[in-house]
Amino acid sequence: MMDRRTALADALARRHRGSADALVVTKIDRLTRSVADLPRLLDRAGSNGWQLVVLGLGIDATTPAGELVAKVIASGAR
Repeated sequence: MMDRRTALADALARRHRGSADALVVTKIDRLTRSVADLPRLLDRAGSNGWQLVVLGLGIDATTPAGELVAKVIASGAR
């Protein structure tokens, strides 16, 4: 489902090229509309060494606490 979102694909491509160290969004529903995509994005970020920050939930996966919260939310979404 992520591949149909051109703005997200562009942001991920920019991240991949090294234009940013993190992907920052205001709310999860602005990032993805599929509950299955959040765990995929978290896994992708972790395996590729970049961070995901969701401002509306106060989730900053650059910190251990934020990473834990993101994983708890993601595990419920699977």
